[in-house]
Amino acid sequence: WKGFAKETQTAQELLIRSWQLSPHTETARLMIKVELGQGEGRERMELWFNRSLALDPTHYNACVDKLWYLMPRWYGDHPDLIRFGRQCVDHPTWKGEVPLTLVRAHEYVASDLPKSKRPNYWQTPAVWSDVRKSFERFFELNPKDVSWRHNYAKHAWQARDWDELNRQIPLLGEINYTYFGGKAEFERMLAEAKAREGTGPK
Repeated sequence: WKGFAKETQTAQELLIRSWQLSPHTETARLMIKVELGQGEGRERMELWFNRSLALDPTHYNACVDKLWYLMPRWYGDHPDLIRFGRQCVDHPTWKGEVPLTLVRAHEYVASDLPKSKRPNYWQTPAVWSDVRKSFERFFELNPKDVSWRHNYAKHAWQARDWDELNRQIPLLGEINYTYFGGKAEFERMLAEAKAREGTGPK
């Protein structure tokens, strides 16, 4: 631990010097990681996070780093994660993949649950509402980014929103069957979606 403390102090000094010479979004992002290790206070993390997003309002990785900082095992809790994720959807200038931070926030919350409880979590109406809002905002900003349709479709399947899943299927483009667990699993998902159309959440 003494060695860890020494190295993080060295990292801090070098990163601050780098920032003084030429502010860069990755320098600010790395300072979030330094703060994670040093634990001097959330205000310090927020300072560097805001500096990163001010330079690059599409910096999704900085948002993920902040989510990790807010995990209950570190310096936050699950409500902190969700509040920040919603901020990333609603912020007027943040764009790129940043709105998807809300989906990642729910993934982090789900990862803390016992495996047996995760399916029910994704079917919770408030959770699915957040996930839909996150993806819809992303596609509003990035209509040509088809690859994320796979993620949206899979989450619709997890939520048992068959109508949304059926809307997403024609938009997937070339299918990455591996992402869905193989071609057979994908076709099973399609068959179930068609059979249950009109029976899921509204």
